[in-house]
Amino acid sequence: MSALDTPPQLPTRQEEQAELQNLLETQEFRRSGNLARFLRYICEEYWAGRADQICEFGIATQALGRRGDFDPAMDSVVRVTARAIRHRLQLYYRNNGADRHIQVELPMGQYSPRFVRRAHAASNLPLTEQHGDSGNNGYSAISTLPAAGNLEIESLRNAMEPPRPPGKRLLFLTLGMVVASALCVSGGIWLYHLGLRRGLRKTSLDGAVSAVSPHPFGAEQVLAPPGPEADYTAADGPPFKDSAGRLWRSGICSGGAAYDQPRLTIQGTNFQQVFQRGRKGIFQCSIPASKTGVSEIHLLFAETEDVGETQARFHFTVNGWLQQHMDVADETMGPYTATELVYTDVHPESDGDIHLDFIDPQSFLSGVEVFPGIPGHMRPIRYVAAPEGYRDRLGRYWMPDEFVTGGSLTQRSFPVAGAPDPGLFRWERFGHFRYDIPVPDDPNHTSRHYTLRLFFSEGWFGKQRWVSGGIGSRVFDVYCNGHVLLHNFDILKHTTPGHEAVIEEFHHLSPSPQDRLEITFEPHINYAELNALEIEPERGDSGP
Repeated sequence: MSALDTPPQLPTRQEEQAELQNLLETQEFRRSGNLARFLRYICEEYWAGRADQICEFGIATQALGRRGDFDPAMDSVVRVTARAIRHRLQLYYRNNGADRHIQVELPMGQYSPRFVRRAHAASNLPLTEQHGDSGNNGYSAISTLPAAGNLEIESLRNAMEPPRPPGKRLLFLTLGMVVASALCVSGGIWLYHLGLRRGLRKTSLDGAVSAVSPHPFGAEQVLAPPGPEADYTAADGPPFKDSAGRLWRSGICSGGAAYDQPRLTIQGTNFQQVFQRGRKGIFQCSIPASKTGVSEIHLLFAETEDVGETQARFHFTVNGWLQQHMDVADETMGPYTATELVYTDVHPESDGDIHLDFIDPQSFLSGVEVFPGIPGHMRPIRYVAAPEGYRDRLGRYWMPDEFVTGGSLTQRSFPVAGAPDPGLFRWERFGHFRYDIPVPDDPNHTSRHYTLRLFFSEGWFGKQRWVSGGIGSRVFDVYCNGHVLLHNFDILKHTTPGHEAVIEEFHHLSPSPQDRLEITFEPHINYAELNALEIEPERGDSGP
């Protein structure tokens, strides 16, 4: 046997532990708490000789902070996080870690890690878009992400590919995961989430505008101009307008140091200029309150520097009340990503302003939005998957979708028959994407629940469309904070001639511990897609 035919030796325990530590210090994992805790937990179980006992329940309760009544049948957080880890491992070992001799793998269908010794550096192949769990390591080499200037061409090209049935290997892997989950459940997790099952009521709406559920606070708030009363940047300099035409003024903050990073690309936002600039250090802001007497304020953040763990945690006060928050980049699963904190029922102090005091040297702030508040409740959130906002027939303004990563936007070429408001369906976001939508901060941990509406229509498959096709042409899942909202969802199954718009409605949704509604769209056959979404607080909930 030649030297080239000799299989590489297995890594030693010390080499494995060194590679895990290397991974946890990389940009792909260092700023992502859940991913790092997941990876550390399964490696420690593996080294302790318990690799065959690693299951969803253990990962959820020991690494991801889920409670003892965690039910993997109702909460897919472990599977979603495992998929993200596989993605980051592939990304790292194809790029910055291509020359690593020891590499970590998380094989499909299991949660036990595998350490391998590589004799040669991996080739720097382009990372392809993820299409479900098909293919090696959960990725398919169908196509790379389309360039922004050719979205319609690339969408049509990919849409014309016939759907591929799952192979036997995928079916066996899926069966194996189901059996493994059942074994975990048999260990003491037979509690069924009856409240969640009853709460996630799903309703398809079509037809006229009257079919859309009214705003819970009455028509007066629905018809009132819902745009922000004022927008402020924490940086210095002259006023500027964002891509939606909103005017951002400066002059509300003093102290610290202003910064501007115009060359950075901030993920999750259409408003790059707003999040590329801001103020850092120890500083204060005085913000004119809403003229209605009660305000809802949104504090905007995007970390523009890649700093070490715990080095970007900071404290600040709102009108003297101390707010304590974790690392902003950790909450958004990485730096250079837009996010915000939402506060309702904010009243001005005696001088008529709302006062913010940032008291740690590592503090930073991009900007502040001030809205007329609805006492005791958050204002509705309305996003349309389009590059520009839209005012509907009821006078409500829908913002261009924010706090979303993944997917692409494309404009529709065909009208949607029977749509309650056709303007909501002129654009779509398609692909594999996720919204991380902030909701009001809740220091008292009061019970808060939300109604979510998702707006769909089929723009590519069917008669008089780009590609002929019917039911089964597009199938995808939708999750909220790990819970299944839609499984194997097929838009065309819910349409009839003359009524091509589908609105799925879900009630009693709870935010994550980071005060987020994390809505994930995962494709099975061709791309997932969405036209618009709406979030409203439910009646009877206590505001923060």
